[in-house]
Amino acid sequence: MEHSGEEPFAVAHTERRIALKDAIALARRSVSGITELKIDAVSHCERKENGMWNVVIDVLESHARLGDNDLLAAFEVHIDECGEVLYCSRTHRYHREDRSV
Repeated sequence: MEHSGEEPFAVAHTERRIALKDAIALARRSVSGITELKIDAVSHCERKENGMWNVVIDVLESHARLGDNDLLAAFEVHIDECGEVLYCSRTHRYHREDRSV
C-alpha cells in the first residue's frame, strides 16, 4: 500500500461534517465557558444550507421566589461545519411562564 504522506486524520477531518449531537455538545461547552449559570435546555438546533449549525441554549438566570416563573436567558451559538464556534451571544431574557417567546 502506497503512503501519500498526508495524515489520515487531517483528510478525514476536512471531509467530515459534525453531527447534531456534536453541535449541541459544542454549544453547551461554549455557553458554559462564558457563564457559570445552569443550562436549562436546548431550545433550538438547526443545520443551515451552508453546513453551519445554529443552536440556542437556555440557561437559568434567576429562580422565581414564588411559583415557577424563573428568569431564563437564551444564548445563540453558531458553529461551522468543522466544529469551530464562530459566534456565541445572549440574545434575550424571558420568564419561564411567558408563552410569547
